[in-house]
Amino acid sequence: MIAPNPRGSTGYGRAFEAANHRDLGGGDLADYVAGAKFLVNTGYVDARRIGIAGLSYGGYMTMMALSKTPEVWAAGVEVCGITNWLSIYERGSPMLRQYLVGLLGDSVKDRAVYAASSPLTYLAHVNAPLLALAGGNDIRVPPDEAEQVVKYLRDAGKTVDIKVYAGEGHGFYKRENQIDALERTVAWFDRYMCPTCIKRFPLSRNPQRVLHERWRTRRGIERARTAQHSVSAASIIPSCTRR
Repeated sequence: MIAPNPRGSTGYGRAFEAANHRDLGGGDLADYVAGAKFLVNTGYVDARRIGIAGLSYGGYMTMMALSKTPEVWAAGVEVCGITNWLSIYERGSPMLRQYLVGLLGDSVKDRAVYAASSPLTYLAHVNAPLLALAGGNDIRVPPDEAEQVVKYLRDAGKTVDIKVYAGEGHGFYKRENQIDALERTVAWFDRYMCPTCIKRFPLSRNPQRVLHERWRTRRGIERARTAQHSVSAASIIPSCTRR
């Protein structure tokens, strides 16, 4: 697993933080693709089995990755991700709108920039299975952002699923929902990145025991893989430090 800190993130100076202004899903996506290539070049990761997942801007980057660089990814899980910057602007608070103007420009004069930065523009290119997770009470990125993607992909005959957690906002705070989201994420990657090597675990009334059993099983599998010098699957986790 790798969690890159791409251009546009904090911690590397103002120029680095501003490097993706008016270029969301451009240079920063190239940094994630570079991370995937790095994993492959280690010799330990199968290039056909790399997934991507993230929350908020990380969810947005997951959808941009699957739609703009579909040849790189085997599966994706997006959580509370932005699908359409124009719809986010239109329903946003005055503070959020001002932030988007600084990031993408004027929503009328620079409408093309908003469209070019939105996953909705590129969804026709998605090939990898996508799982969308959203909070029912998310006022920052309402669940209909995820629902737009799911409807489009389902209508196109793509593999997609969605889970909206009632009462949750921009991120999940109830422990049972956190566990459920993690289980769904792991099961999604198990199914579409490694369909034969990892045992399936149905949802249980005792999720902590299920996670512990999965951990023990994975430990055994990883030891066996190491002994056989086999390549494994991997995931890219987009960071969202400035969103």
